[in-house]
Amino acid sequence: MEEVIREHHRFPREAERRIVLGVLLLVGMALRAWGLDAQSLWRDEVDTVRFATQPLGQLLSMFVTPGHNGPLYYLIMRPWILFFGHRDFALRYASLLVGLLVIPLVYQVVRRWAGRRVGVLTALLVSASPYAIWYAQELRMYAFVLVIVLSATWCWQEALWRGRPAFWLPYVLLISAGIYMHYLVALLIPTHILLSLLFPRHLRTRWKGWVLAYGAFVLPYIPLAWWQQKLLFSPTFRTGHPFVPWPEMIYRILTVFSVGIHQIAMPRPLPPNARIVPLVFLALAGFFLALRARSRPPLPPGWNTSLSLLLWFLLPITGLYLISLELPLFTERYLIWTMPTLYGLAALGARHLDKRVGLAGLSLVLVLFVVGIGYQVHIPVKPDMRGAVAYVEDNREMDDVVLLHLGYLIHAYVYYAPDARPHLREAPAPGIQGTLDGTGADILRRVGDARDIWLVESESGMWDPRGLVRKWLEQNATVLEDRQFVGVRVTHFRLK
Repeated sequence: MEEVIREHHRFPREAERRIVLGVLLLVGMALRAWGLDAQSLWRDEVDTVRFATQPLGQLLSMFVTPGHNGPLYYLIMRPWILFFGHRDFALRYASLLVGLLVIPLVYQVVRRWAGRRVGVLTALLVSASPYAIWYAQELRMYAFVLVIVLSATWCWQEALWRGRPAFWLPYVLLISAGIYMHYLVALLIPTHILLSLLFPRHLRTRWKGWVLAYGAFVLPYIPLAWWQQKLLFSPTFRTGHPFVPWPEMIYRILTVFSVGIHQIAMPRPLPPNARIVPLVFLALAGFFLALRARSRPPLPPGWNTSLSLLLWFLLPITGLYLISLELPLFTERYLIWTMPTLYGLAALGARHLDKRVGLAGLSLVLVLFVVGIGYQVHIPVKPDMRGAVAYVEDNREMDDVVLLHLGYLIHAYVYYAPDARPHLREAPAPGIQGTLDGTGADILRRVGDARDIWLVESESGMWDPRGLVRKWLEQNATVLEDRQFVGVRVTHFRLK
């Protein structure tokens, strides 16, 4: 009878949680579908289409070609693109669907660490996170990476904590796939190893499967390690990323996890740094208030949830910092998979604080999330190649030449106007050592006999920091039209 009573009381709570998770999925889907194709594909997204639709042999060769990141993602996207076509909405919908899986997965992972209530609160934060929404709306691999990392962590929990050795195999397969989805997923391996060694009670009786699992990572990593070490120690290879100190890495990650990709304005007299305060306050409260909490099954005896979540957040950042000492690589999206741990700490804080204080802190975090989502929807930041290409193609004459600066834009231009390829030219990249006369001679060589030149500029300062291409054209040609799009400038020149 007592068991029946317990089951009777347990069922409504479980049913309520499922309803709440269902609502979070619906809200998360609505937020991720809002403005899905409002912005043009930018050059990295165009690369996804380009790499995924190239001949299959060339695509497979990317798995062993130095410098290519994410070949498994392109292989997965290949049938999606071939089946659903090239419309921006359809292309990005794959990331939306995968991004939705993050919500139930983060609940499953965090509830093992901190209980169902904290799991639900963490799922709430993920469903409304502007940063999670942004990458669920982008034709890149980061939503996939989040799903792989969370799935691998769940398998790791099942194998190590609950003594289910069959889960070591999917754990190895998932992280191996993650490394070929984005090479920095490899930083999850030392993170899990260190967490295992810090709380070794279960490891003592389950060490055989643990050792075999981590030994198995050597095989899939050999091809990557081969080209990574060649690039890492190459005196000429550069990533294009500036070096970022460790404290700045932490601050920048806290910022994007708090408000998304926009540096939202705070009302006076609050300083700009105030935008990270609510989330950091809840996370620190969760860390310190839960620091002495005793672990309960299925957690290993002596396991500390708040310390483990903090380490899972800090260790990958520290690992990337150490790599960057030799080869700067940092950008926030590369470590998007540390986001669930910070939200988990914040949920712990909301759970352990006084109810009114916790609710106020959680409300402030969600208000900033909503503001961040609004900024992302209404303030476009991706270069509007879609609009710029449409404008040029509607107005140029057949003999006009389109000069793309930087030259890599040619792929985005061809994506939106495939028939224009014969009229496209890559602009010179004079760099810091270039001269005005040399740049002009190079322009004339590239445009040939054409008198009308449409200069399409975006991120041109990367390879032309002194603006020599535009400067020469302004001195030697007449400006007929000049239009500004988001992140793209279009100027119609006629050579004198």
